[in-house]
Amino acid sequence: MRMTLFETWMICTAFDVYLKCLMFSKAIV
Repeated sequence: MRMTLFETWMICTAFDVYLKCLMFSKAIV
């Protein structure tokens, strides 16, 4: 199954946002 560049970008962006949220929540706690 081959992913398009857009799909890859979407996944990477979503993962990046997820990581930032994780760091943010750790900073609060």
